[in-house]
Amino acid sequence: MAKTITPPLVAGTDSFTLRDLAGRVAASKGLTLAWTSSSHRSEPISEPIATYVLDEELLAMLSKEAIVQQSRPSCGGEIFTLFDKGPLKTPPAWLGEVRNCWSFEKTDGGRGHFDLRIALMIEFVHSYGAQGFTLLPKTFGPLGSPNDPLPNVRMFRALVNSGRQDLPAIAHELAACSEESLSVSWADLGLGGIRRLNDLFTEFVHGNKHIGNVACRLQDVFDPNPRLALESGADIDRIDLFIIESAQKRVLDAWRAQLEEFRAALAT
Repeated sequence: MAKTITPPLVAGTDSFTLRDLAGRVAASKGLTLAWTSSSHRSEPISEPIATYVLDEELLAMLSKEAIVQQSRPSCGGEIFTLFDKGPLKTPPAWLGEVRNCWSFEKTDGGRGHFDLRIALMIEFVHSYGAQGFTLLPKTFGPLGSPNDPLPNVRMFRALVNSGRQDLPAIAHELAACSEESLSVSWADLGLGGIRRLNDLFTEFVHGNKHIGNVACRLQDVFDPNPRLALESGADIDRIDLFIIESAQKRVLDAWRAQLEEFRAALAT
């Protein structure tokens, strides 16, 4: 059993999960987090920041932005569809077929009017390049929504810029971005220099594959063990652990002591 790191890491102070960090980003922007899960990944997303009911005035405004009603005879008039005629940006391959429309069904089991609600939300995507999170505008209809980012951006901007007064500041900040996303770095959170535990371990191993193999095969040699995080699947709580800069030397020193303890045990 490995010697534990002394003093131990304090969760939320010395070490953070991606969920912790997403929560900090959300709090800095006045957002509340929800979560999306699939067999491929788990990403944080905000609770709806606003919901719009698309009346005739908003539909006319959207048509000027090339978001128009699309006829779908095969649905027998039971589905209302808005189609984005603008250019697309191909999403990740795992999303499958590209969708660039919003679909709405009738209320009261098909006997009422069309439920023309659009909810605005913000997705958080961990970005290694940006050393933080990238915030993406998302727009959801009751029945179906685009999986391509650009239609989401255009719908989000059009609705935010339609004159509603009760939107949070982040909505206007995202709508005003020249790009389709907004980055929030670890430094923006006051956590400049924070590093993934696995990256720290790669530095510690320094190319020695034997030490890396020990961590993979014998789970009780190193504490904290970064290889456990790599084997834990898509759960955002365990994919990555991040260590603040002031605690990194303590982790490296603990690993050195644990490695020497392991070598000594092999020699006896």
